[in-house]
Amino acid sequence: MHGSIASSYFSRDQIFQLYTRFKAMSKLSALNNPTQPLVGVNFQTFRQGVQEGNQLHIELLVKLFNDNDERKHGILDWASFLQTMIILKPKTLAS
Repeated sequence: MHGSIASSYFSRDQIFQLYTRFKAMSKLSALNNPTQPLVGVNFQTFRQGVQEGNQLHIELLVKLFNDNDERKHGILDWASFLQTMIILKPKTLAS
């Protein structure tokens, strides 16, 4: 995902916060699964670490995760994580 697309959904500060969260969750994913070959966030860590998804039914959250897992490795890389967060971003009346 290009930065300009992400910046139309999030402020620069929000993107930095999301990236920091992504890096922390990636580290947790790797610690919980040492055989994980790729850097990214697995579903278990995603489910526990993303408050925005707590309001969704588990099957919907699984579908959202799987739909955005472009490589189909069970891991969201940065671009996939950001795309998922755009989908989960709360909508306001103005948007």
